[in-house]
Amino acid sequence: MKGHLLPDSTPFHLIEAIADTDITTAQNRLIVGINTDDIQAAMNSINSLLDNRLGAGGLIPTLTDEQIARLNDAAETLTRSLDDLDKATEAVNRLATQANDSANRAQKSFRNAVSVSMLAGLLESPAMTRALKAITPVSVIAALS
Repeated sequence: MKGHLLPDSTPFHLIEAIADTDITTAQNRLIVGINTDDIQAAMNSINSLLDNRLGAGGLIPTLTDEQIARLNDAAETLTRSLDDLDKATEAVNRLATQANDSANRAQKSFRNAVSVSMLAGLLESPAMTRALKAITPVSVIAALS
């Protein structure tokens, strides 16, 4: 839970993660937008040439400047789109980490609240008071009184 760690106006990170649509939608849009058609076409052109192994007259085929430029351009375009996807994935991971931390803090706070409640209840029992005072710090007992 956020307790006193965050201002009242700040929502819990877990709630932000559950309610978020912007970060995850942006990542999804980038994934859907990845276009491999250009690089596939460039590679198909190169592979068809290389599949012949030996060119006319027994010469090893060489790639044309156009094929190399086309593959280079396609690779650069794909790299840019993957870089954007990396940034979006980092944002999703950050959101997930914050949500996980928030959930862990909430679980710990709940366990602590249950422990305090049980301890406070047991302090009211004459049979348990002496035993609890023997193992519980005075400051804790004072805070519960």
